[in-house]
Amino acid sequence: MAIPAARFTDDPDPDAYATALTHAAADQPKGFRTRAQIAAAACVALASTGPGALRVADVCAAAGIANGTFYLYLSDRDALLADVLHGFVGFLTVLMAAVRGPDPVRAPPFTG
Repeated sequence: MAIPAARFTDDPDPDAYATALTHAAADQPKGFRTRAQIAAAACVALASTGPGALRVADVCAAAGIANGTFYLYLSDRDALLADVLHGFVGFLTVLMAAVRGPDPVRAPPFTG
């Protein structure tokens, strides 16, 4: 799930990705919002437990969904971790590009 990065600050929010997931899903259909809710809850849980201790039941409780609902969107905990990691890498890539600015090695595109 591609999420636009928030503006980088000197004191970044540790839950920035979870917040971005929630905001990006706000105007989307219910299924998209639910999946984002699951991923955001997993992000918050991962900040305190780490991937080895992450439990589907804890993520579901934090997301406010039934355990069965989780399995409508993801096959298991490993699929959740892969989904969150993939999305987070995309989020970081956008953040780093925003902080870095234009590529100093490449010339700007020819406009004349």
